[in-house]
Amino acid sequence: MRVYIIEDVELMLEVVHSYVSSLEGMEIVGEAEDGMVAMNEIAALKPDLVLTDINLPEVNGLEILYLLKRKYPQMRVVLFTGSITRERVKLAYEGGADGFIEKSADLTEFRNAIEALSSGQRYFGGPAKHHLGAILADSGSFEA
Repeated sequence: MRVYIIEDVELMLEVVHSYVSSLEGMEIVGEAEDGMVAMNEIAALKPDLVLTDINLPEVNGLEILYLLKRKYPQMRVVLFTGSITRERVKLAYEGGADGFIEKSADLTEFRNAIEALSSGQRYFGGPAKHHLGAILADSGSFEA
């Protein structure tokens, strides 16, 4: 799976890059520290999976999600952030996010997310899963 990473904190970018590239079948094709640069590169590289932070300069991760899903509906997009809120989870789910992971999650959860995505499933982990359950219950829909 061809992966593009968007993260504005250099240390976090290096950690995600190192971990994802160590997983079998994963190839990092690009990375960026701001959303505008990322959008231009993604248009040229057309990765299978985009891993993006939400809090980014220029274009934030939720905006990236909506833009990518509109232009490339088959592209998988996973959001990760240090601050998961019900509103962010709702916007991510409605925007077609394929996954949502908290930055403080352990590497096992990150690997579980990648494996779920590789098999065509969505993955909302930790607090995002709880928020999504409540959102779906409130809306009367129980499909995740």
